[in-house]
Amino acid sequence: MTEQNFTFETREIPDQELIDLLKERGAEDPEVRRLLIDWTIKKETAIEKSEDYCLGQINLNIERGHLYLAAGYIDEAIESLDDAATQAWNEYRDELYQKIIEEIKQIESQLDKQDK
Repeated sequence: MTEQNFTFETREIPDQELIDLLKERGAEDPEVRRLLIDWTIKKETAIEKSEDYCLGQINLNIERGHLYLAAGYIDEAIESLDDAATQAWNEYRDELYQKIIEEIKQIESQLDKQDK
């Protein structure tokens, strides 16, 4: 992939492209960090216009977790999913909470298998 300056001002970055940049350059790269911030702002702006703000915030943390997981940032992925689980718990969304907790357990189980 050739190095380009991607910005949300000029076009939206598909999640896979952001995942690839995370893998190639790392989360500490200034351009990647800016793109992650832009990605988050764009998602939050859409959530503010949604009918269910709290569910949108939960889903954003789930989506962020999946983004990090796909890029190989396991700790960050679990942290984002844990944030989503906390939000779901606080909003009395028991079924969603259980699904998120199950996903976290599956990720941790896969890590345990890899460590053996």
